[in-house]
Amino acid sequence: MPSTTQFIIFISVALAVFFGINYYVFIRLADGLALAAPARANIRNIFICGSLIYIISEYLSHHTAAPILRPFMLAGVLWLGIISIGFSVTIAADVFRLVFRTPGARWVIALISLIATIGLGAYSYIHLLGSPVLRDIRLRSVKLPLATQSFTIVQLSDLHLDSLKSPDWFAGVVATVNAQHPDLVVITGDLIDANVYELTPFLESLNNIRSTHGVYAITGNHEYYIGADMFMAACLYCGITPLRNERVSIDGIIELAGIDDVAFTGKNGVEGALQKALNGCDFTKPVVLLAHQPDVFDRATQMGVDLQLSGHTHRGQIPPMDLLVQWYFKYPYGLYRNGKACLYVSSGTGTWGPPMRLTSDSEIVVIKLTQ
Repeated sequence: MPSTTQFIIFISVALAVFFGINYYVFIRLADGLALAAPARANIRNIFICGSLIYIISEYLSHHTAAPILRPFMLAGVLWLGIISIGFSVTIAADVFRLVFRTPGARWVIALISLIATIGLGAYSYIHLLGSPVLRDIRLRSVKLPLATQSFTIVQLSDLHLDSLKSPDWFAGVVATVNAQHPDLVVITGDLIDANVYELTPFLESLNNIRSTHGVYAITGNHEYYIGADMFMAACLYCGITPLRNERVSIDGIIELAGIDDVAFTGKNGVEGALQKALNGCDFTKPVVLLAHQPDVFDRATQMGVDLQLSGHTHRGQIPPMDLLVQWYFKYPYGLYRNGKACLYVSSGTGTWGPPMRLTSDSEIVVIKLTQ
């Protein structure tokens, strides 16, 4: 567990970065448009209010599901999304400011930046209003028993169920899952992002998932933040089987293993978690590993895993995170192969923070294993 000092340092750095980004975007906008003092003060107040609304809404989203507060909390996370996009647009605009230095050119650049930020922000929000896309993945496995022609796994990941999600939206996700008639449903971390006792409509929908061999889930880093007890309570209520550094044989067809997120194990504990989870596996059958973060793939393949399913990266959702994810993660999104082993990294069925996506989709992944 992080110490109180570590937590305070983390929060202080995060707030400093957040307010710094807000200040940077404000200064570039106000200076570029050459705003007079009254207009400049009004814009500054909007930035201050937007920043404070986000901070308050972030706290409230983890502690209450009161419907009356939902518009306030939505405004907060949308401000985060707009500022993130605005930050990226402003950095790009700074390149042009180095070339075009006249006051008139800087005014035009600032105006275009403002229009681009609002336009991209609106598109990112509207883009997410529809249902998650279905992502079909077909993989061959010679290890499938002869009597099993195919085996369908539906992967949900990074749902981040909280008071900002719509129960109707999630009921639609469950209906789509059931329509695939899956043999198995897996949830690869970050299932909940709030007090489980505030999520009754979502838990009822989770309880309606139907598959031949049940539903299995692992922890993500957000289960660590909200508390493992909340995750376990959700699993118990919904009839979901948690896999916490353990394995189970799925009717002699596949071996399914799952590990806790590195937030629980620490980086030095990942090796032990893998060994514990894979202990006793029948490696003559397809071995499927659920690991929230994809970076364990290289070691997992060395230990005999045939297919790893992961999430965590969200494919970045919006700028600049989409670029940072591509730079930081070895396996940021999609299907990867290492010899005969495969990894699929989902962009996530839900979203964290702003309900916005610019260059990616939320997705429900349908993986069909065939001989």
